Amino acid sequence: NFDYISVKVPALTALRSSNLHIANTAVQYLTTYGNSREANSYRRLAKDTTLHPQIQIGLLAAANSKMPSYFVEYKGRINFDLRRIYESTEDSYLRAQALTAMGYFPRMYRYIGELDLSAEAPVIQTAKMEALRLICRDAAFRAAMGTSVNRATREIGAYLLKGIESGDVGQVAIASSALRMPERNFATILVDSVGILETALANLEIPKEIEAYNELNQTIAFFKGTTYEETKPDFNHSIKWDIVDRVNEKARATIKTAKGDITLKFYKSLAPATVANFVQLAESGYFNGKNFHRVVPNFVIQGGCNRGDGYGAESFSIRSELPPIRYEREGMIGMASAGLHTEGTQFFITHSPALHLNGKYTIFAEVVNGMQVVHDIQVGDKIESISVELPEIVENTES
Repeated sequence: NFDYISVKVPALTALRSSNLHIANTAVQYLTTYGNSREANSYRRLAKDTTLHPQIQIGLLAAANSKMPSYFVEYKGRINFDLRRIYESTEDSYLRAQALTAMGYFPRMYRYIGELDLSAEAPVIQTAKMEALRLICRDAAFRAAMGTSVNRATREIGAYLLKGIESGDVGQVAIASSALRMPERNFATILVDSVGILETALANLEIPKEIEAYNELNQTIAFFKGTTYEETKPDFNHSIKWDIVDRVNEKARATIKTAKGDITLKFYKSLAPATVANFVQLAESGYFNGKNFHRVVPNFVIQGGCNRGDGYGAESFSIRSELPPIRYEREGMIGMASAGLHTEGTQFFITHSPALHLNGKYTIFAEVVNGMQVVHDIQVGDKIESISVELPEIVENTES
C-alpha cells in the first residue's frame, strides 16, 4: 500500500532475511509492485548465490514480470537463466517455480508448450499449465506476439487442449480456466473442440476431482454460450464412531518432519467426523512421505495431497463441520476443500489469525507444541509420519 520508492530499501533488505517467509514476501512484493526501470537490477541480484534458491528464482520472476516485452534481449537473458535453473535443478518444487516464472514472458509459450512432462512430478505438470495461463492473461500479450498473435493464440490453445486431454486433474483444472479468458477468444478459435472437452469431462471422477469437474463444465458452458451452476457433491464417507470413541481430551497427534515435531490436540466434540478421518488416515500411514505442497507466508502451511500440487484427493469426501469456532490465532488446524462437503485428506495449519476462513473451513485441531516448526516449514518439506496417541483416561474410583 506504500509508494515503491518509500519501501524499496526495506524490501530489498528483506530479501536477505534469515526468515525465508519474510524474504519470500519481499520478492512477491517486487513481482507484483516492482518498478519496470529496475527489472534488470532484479535479474543481476538473482545471481547472488548467497540468496536462497527460492529467492533467486523469485527475483527472476520479478524481473520477467516487470521488464517490458519490447526489451526482447533482456527478456531473453532472464528466461535463459530460468531455463538453466529448470533444466539443472533436481528439486521438483524449485523446477516448478522456475517453469511458472517463464510465464511472465509470452514468447516462451512454445518452449513451455512443447515440454513433454509425462514422466515428471505432478507439481511440474501443473506448473506448465500455470505458466501458459499466465501468458494468456498477460496484458502485453499482443505487443509481445506482434504479427504472430493469431498463430500464437491458436498454438497456445492447442497446448491447453493437450493438457485437458492428458486427464491429469491439475492440468485439466488450470487449462480449463485459461480457455475461458475472453481476451484470447479461445471459444471462437477452438470452436470445434467442445467434443474434446466433453470427453475429458466424462473421465473425471466425483467427488475426487470435483474442482477440475466444475472448472471444465464452466469452460464447456463458456464455449457453448450458456451458463453452468457448480456441482456441489454430498459427502460419501460415514463417521467412524469406533474411532471417535477412542479419542479423548488426552489424545495427541505428532507430525514428524526433518525440522522437528508438531504436536496437536483434537476438537473431537466440534468436528467428530473430521477427527475420526484424520486419525484413520494417520494410523494407516497415509500421510507418510507426503509434502507440504503449499506455504503462504503469514497465512498457512498445507499438506496431505497425494499428488504434491494441491489437486490430489481420494475417492471419498467427508462432511464439513462448521461450529462457532474461529481461526483467531496461530496454530489452528483446518481442512482444505473445494466447497462444502468436499474435504478429504488435505489439511492446513495457520501461521496467524485468518478470520476470512471462519465458517468456511472445518477446524478440527490446534497445535499445542512445535509452533516454531510450523513457522520453519517451507514448500516441499516432507511429512515423515503422523503418529496418534490415544491414552485411556483412568477414572478415580476412590470414595
